[in-house]
Amino acid sequence: MKATLIAILLALVTAAPAFAQSKAPTKPKSEPAPKADPAKRANPCAEYGAGFVQVEGTGTCVQVRGYVRMQGSVR
Repeated sequence: MKATLIAILLALVTAAPAFAQSKAPTKPKSEPAPKADPAKRANPCAEYGAGFVQVEGTGTCVQVRGYVRMQGSVR
């Protein structure tokens, strides 16, 4: 039993450097392209009116608006 454990440990210790070296190299991360200045970019949803914006990654234009109402009373 003792000899089996020693053989397994010896096999793991000698195999560890081989596994570490076989790791594939990683690609360097590319920098994202600079975004256009929002003032220079044309609003594709301008034809719908003020306040409409385009949902990123789609051709959908949405407008979010609303109001807040508060009411209170004192006795």
